[in-house]
Amino acid sequence: ISTIDGTKLNVMSVHKTLGDYVQAISKAGFQILDIREAGVTEEHMALHPEFFRSVQDRPLHLVFKLKKP
Repeated sequence: ISTIDGTKLNVMSVHKTLGDYVQAISKAGFQILDIREAGVTEEHMALHPEFFRSVQDRPLHLVFKLKKP
């Protein structure tokens, strides 16, 4: 991947399924209260449109709100 200034980063990505995350969360004793998909915001696009344009229409992260009963 690259940074905004064009610096190339050597990053190892490990992709998991949603089921993998749900099982791990459940096994750890947590209850899922909410799941959100985080992505590029209008503020990101206003600041760096060229950098974010290629990913503006897809979720980049999952955010879990959890509770440990």
